[in-house]
Amino acid sequence: MCGNGEGIPLKSQIDWPKVDIQLTFESSLGNATTLIAWLDRWECDRRVVRHLSHLSARVRMKTWLEHLAINAQGVPMQTVLLSFKTASSAEVIETSWPILNHDVAMALLTSYWHAFEMGEQSVVPLPAKTADVWAAEMHKTRDELSAWDKAYKCYHDTFLEYSEGKDVYWQRSYTELTQMKAVFTQLSERLWLPIYDHMEDKE
Repeated sequence: MCGNGEGIPLKSQIDWPKVDIQLTFESSLGNATTLIAWLDRWECDRRVVRHLSHLSARVRMKTWLEHLAINAQGVPMQTVLLSFKTASSAEVIETSWPILNHDVAMALLTSYWHAFEMGEQSVVPLPAKTADVWAAEMHKTRDELSAWDKAYKCYHDTFLEYSEGKDVYWQRSYTELTQMKAVFTQLSERLWLPIYDHMEDKE
């Protein structure tokens, strides 16, 4: 039985039915791997995810991948992600993605699977926060120069103690964002931009 979740005791909400995910991907070598997961559902066709903090790039990506997995499984589902506007604010913002056709969701998810395979062989030049900034600006302006400028400033932000440009993980391979520009831009367009291009317009 599906409903809107209002007036239902917390225990019942915690025990809300799960979506059983079992998706098979083929590697470039022809090997098959099955992804298995269980994700909470909220209503018949809507899943609400609450993140009680400022929304990071990694959480945005995680929730987007879950959204793709549910729809690729053949369970039509809108995903609504609730988070705080800033780290010091109690203002709640809503990010949502609509129901996706099974084939569309599976094609997108397969792109991420191939990126995962790349990461098993070598460092994938796609720092999360920087790629997220690039994608947000590219979605907004469709200006490659502006998107690159925003990404470069994010990666080399001297005011942030934990900017990705100072991260030892990235420093070992890329001391400058320009060293990974071509592949970074390509991967950001393929893997990060769809997150923004598929968001539902709240205006």
